[in-house]
Amino acid sequence: MPTSAFDAQRAQHQTVLIDIGCGDGALPYRIAGSQPNLLCIGIDPNAESMQEYARRAARKPARGGRANVLYVAASIEQLPSGLGGSGELITINFPWAGLRESLLRGEQVVATALQQLSAGSTRFQLLINVEESIPDLPRVSPDVLRDSLAVPLAAAAFEIDAADWLPESARVRSRWGGRLIVGSGRSVVRLVATKGTPDSWGSNILDQVAGVDAG
Repeated sequence: MPTSAFDAQRAQHQTVLIDIGCGDGALPYRIAGSQPNLLCIGIDPNAESMQEYARRAARKPARGGRANVLYVAASIEQLPSGLGGSGELITINFPWAGLRESLLRGEQVVATALQQLSAGSTRFQLLINVEESIPDLPRVSPDVLRDSLAVPLAAAAFEIDAADWLPESARVRSRWGGRLIVGSGRSVVRLVATKGTPDSWGSNILDQVAGVDAG
């Protein structure tokens, strides 16, 4: 999509949510369906994995279409410049493989991505599960995330607000996340950080993503 077309679509919505490593793209699609004032952008390096939900979003509204969803095939290392400064809400949900490693090792690529994508005031949320089958990485816990992400988040002008275990009663909106944790006994950490002074409405959206909203 040309930058001018994206800017025009962005102007029609109250807030932009960017989901990094969105996998099949189900989460942006689901959140967009309940939040018409939110422009949801799913980013994943695997274009094929997003095709089904991209097709659904392109349908007419009566058939489940979502005019407020965009999908972008890109890696965290090579994000499109046209999205720069647009994300007022940025989420990473149940990262795997290289993205998970970058987060747990606190690599510079995380700071660079957040610097590029974040607006002047932004909320960032990470949901990440404990995974015993990856022995070469630190075991996920609230303290580990605070330690590993403090420097890259600060470099991107974010301050960690909270890092806690997600309640077992949470009903996460990520389809991939649900598959990982439902009935598996895997615990999940939720980390939230802010840049600037984002409004409270965005906090409600992140609660919805994490499955801890009142609804």
